[in-house]
Amino acid sequence: MSNKVQRFIEAERELSQLKHWLKTTHKISIEEFVVLFKVYEAEKISCKELRDTLHFEMLWDTSKIDV
Repeated sequence: MSNKVQRFIEAERELSQLKHWLKTTHKISIEEFVVLFKVYEAEKISCKELRDTLHFEMLWDTSKIDV
């Protein structure tokens, strides 16, 4: 049982690091990244271009979304 708990803690730590990296490096949330990845996974474009595309196509300012 403790092995499962340890793996869960490690996964949570890695997810937290990924969220921080996306926010600080690319100014994008994990939720935005998941949406963009699902929509544009076949195309190879930058995070900024993905973010700008999401904002334009969905007509919202995702920085104001409280998740």
